[in-house]
Amino acid sequence: MSKLTEYNSAISRFGKTKQWPEALHLLHRLVEVHLEANVVTYNAAAGASLRKDVWAAVLQLVSEAHDKRLKADVITGNSSLRACSQERWREGLWLLEEFANDTLELDVIAYSSALGVCQGRERWNCALYLLEAMDRCQIRADAVAYCAAIACCQKGGQWQWSLHLLGQIRKMSSEPNIIMYNVTMSSCEGSAQWQRAMALLEEAQCRGLQVDIITYNSATSVCEKSSQWQCALHLFVQAQAVQLQRDIITFSSAISACEKSGRWQEALHIYGQIFSARLVADLVSCNATISACEKGGQWQEACFLLRELTQMRMQGNAITKNAVISAVQKGNQWQLALGLLLQMRATGTVDGISYNAAIAAGVQWRQALLLSMDLRTDRSLRADIVTYSSLISASEGQWQIALRFLKSSQQSDGILYIAAMTSCSRGSAWPALLTLFCELQEKQHEIDTDAYEVILRACEEGLIEKKALCLLRDLEHKAIVLLGQTPD
Repeated sequence: MSKLTEYNSAISRFGKTKQWPEALHLLHRLVEVHLEANVVTYNAAAGASLRKDVWAAVLQLVSEAHDKRLKADVITGNSSLRACSQERWREGLWLLEEFANDTLELDVIAYSSALGVCQGRERWNCALYLLEAMDRCQIRADAVAYCAAIACCQKGGQWQWSLHLLGQIRKMSSEPNIIMYNVTMSSCEGSAQWQRAMALLEEAQCRGLQVDIITYNSATSVCEKSSQWQCALHLFVQAQAVQLQRDIITFSSAISACEKSGRWQEALHIYGQIFSARLVADLVSCNATISACEKGGQWQEACFLLRELTQMRMQGNAITKNAVISAVQKGNQWQLALGLLLQMRATGTVDGISYNAAIAAGVQWRQALLLSMDLRTDRSLRADIVTYSSLISASEGQWQIALRFLKSSQQSDGILYIAAMTSCSRGSAWPALLTLFCELQEKQHEIDTDAYEVILRACEEGLIEKKALCLLRDLEHKAIVLLGQTPD
């Protein structure tokens, strides 16, 4: 056995045990012992580098071999491509192109590896290109290659291409496996193609494929995204009927489907079954159930779930508490909303949505003033039209504060002006009311009906003097028409 063969064997042994540093050390020692590495040496070293964190070193190896005019073989290509991670997909495609330029006859493993690194939202067209390149090279794509390509299309939201590739497999007289069906069903999520997902499930069953819980989870998730809660519940029950072990994803998808349709009772029922199935509820299932209660106006249930979350020693996030605040806001429980907001501020999970919901819960003007100070001092919180509209509404009767909030907003939105005008009307501040109306008229060509209603109500209550009535004379006809009234 030659000295080089011994080194190659040693590097290969390190490769089999994934000992990358040792393999690289031996490769560099060849220079010291005056031995010239061959392609077998580089292949053995590349084989030790299948960890995704050493892709740069692999590219260096390939470059060194190329500089020494060593012709790469199929093993070089496969090892190099497999070392590239999804984050390094460009390098993977560059390698594939370099090997092709060197007239290296790559095999299906190399192309499957390249397809594997092309997983990403904007890379589905690369996957289709690779399949086309395989066809040109007369390389028959196997199940691994097609699964990788379908997964690329799924992540890119290209459900039509996923279905097309599945159809190609059928035309090739190949039997699609359940993984292909699962991934193709998942690709239907973004476009809410729930009918197609259900058809794929039925087709897989008709072909006698062993459907698994991933199959049902994929179909349920599509139904959830399509707001088809009845279909999602049917799949949820059917999975149990065919004796599949439902996991937390199964429960979460079914709950989310109910949440999107405001079916809070069904969501609570499924949430209770999580514990009966001896599973541990996660934050996704908890948030979806709380959100369902919020949409159904069940603030007591939302608060109970939040307490239960704490008892399970789970830390709710901003989504959790924002949903609870929104629920208590709909129940006009501003004290609870304010308490939750203070808790969120203490834990650093508060955001602009939290403040909007708490203010809209009906806090008093003093609390609204304090909350507005928080929004001004904390740069991470961004006040929007909803925030200022809620602040102005909370200042009912305190028209000076309402005007201050309107000025702070630096916006000419009609909703804010109408809220401020209402506050002035209830505070009997008719000069300020008239001023706001004139400003609104100057800033907007079309005045909302609500603005006319506020002004006319003030007229009826005798809050506006004759000079104000003169101002309204030119607008009276339009106001009457907009309000659907008939002049006397």
